[in-house]
Amino acid sequence: MDEIKSNSGIVKNDFEVEELGKVTIGEERELSDNVDLVVAQANEFVMMPRDPIKLTHQKILRLFFMQIRPGDCMLYRYKITAVKAAEILGVSVNNIYDELDELAEIATAKGVWVKNKDERKAKRYPYALEAGYENGVFEMVINPLLAPFLLGLTKDYFQYPMRYAVNVSKKYSIDILEMIISKVMLKNIPDRGVFVTLTLQELLSKFMLIGNKTYDGKVNNVTSRILEPALIDINSSTNYRIDYTKIKDNKTVTGFKIFVNDAKNKHLDYTEGVLYKKAMRFDERRKGEEVIDLDESQYKFVDVEKVDSSNSLILTGKGWVNGKRVSFVNRGGNLEIMDENGNTISVEAFTAVNRPVPVENDKTSKENGDKDARSFIVADEKPRSQEEDFRRINEYLESAQGEK
Repeated sequence: MDEIKSNSGIVKNDFEVEELGKVTIGEERELSDNVDLVVAQANEFVMMPRDPIKLTHQKILRLFFMQIRPGDCMLYRYKITAVKAAEILGVSVNNIYDELDELAEIATAKGVWVKNKDERKAKRYPYALEAGYENGVFEMVINPLLAPFLLGLTKDYFQYPMRYAVNVSKKYSIDILEMIISKVMLKNIPDRGVFVTLTLQELLSKFMLIGNKTYDGKVNNVTSRILEPALIDINSSTNYRIDYTKIKDNKTVTGFKIFVNDAKNKHLDYTEGVLYKKAMRFDERRKGEEVIDLDESQYKFVDVEKVDSSNSLILTGKGWVNGKRVSFVNRGGNLEIMDENGNTISVEAFTAVNRPVPVENDKTSKENGDKDARSFIVADEKPRSQEEDFRRINEYLESAQGEK
């Protein structure tokens, strides 16, 4: 193995040379920021237990994995500035400085637990042979012990665009996405989707939660805090459409039947899926809800919080504007719309009619002298596409979850 010289601020793992095998460390190579390039890993690699790390750290590590190209026979040193990392991840550069500084230590200390066939216990293989952060620049060399799972892959591996990892926002999303697509093993998903299985043991083992009082033996916590938030996030951040049902042995949940499809396919819905059924129940509750038409182009689905005694005038409520959650209150004949922090976005002239009326009848109220009226209109009940169903699935569960 080529000698690697430690620079100032670099943390280096002291592995025995024979442990590193025949993997050579090349010179520094320019890091690509093209998130349409793929992250490729061995199927067995993503099922291995790993130390918990922040989502930002997971994304940056995948960015370094992405640098490995078909035909590479050695590992290289890569560097990335904090400014470039923030640009790729779509975050504030002020937030990335500390994250990179932390990762310089974490990458050489935390990693994947690998159990070789001739060993009784698993060993931790840190992510990096060496890593450092100095003067706004993070650099890393991937641990050569991980090379069999990342380098020169020709079979039993999977890949996905780096942008999927960039887009997700939940802690478990990347790992669960990788676990699922490693089991699909198809280049193209058929129109009606495919099914794979994730066992409860695989999930608990992967996230090192065996024996954890919050999750081990508490399936509802696993589904509500880990699996469902991740699947919702994946559905809204990637081209995959995923749902699930529970697998039971008598009354004991032993795993999950995962439905996987591609957004370009026609048959996206899995009518037996837990997320689908929750969305449909949510949809039933919303049939009588109203939408406020402020400018004949913006519609806001409204969660009514308070109404007057005639059950017609919304005093406070919540909705969406351009995909962003807002709240509103009727004050002195005006509808004040506020963002999540309580800052006023706009104030609209507002006079409520006595009863919700269809949008096509809105003209009637104005002809009756209510020229400044912003009438209530009934929520759209036109036949929906499957894509719309999935949007509502995500909408329901995001409103129910709240926490990222």
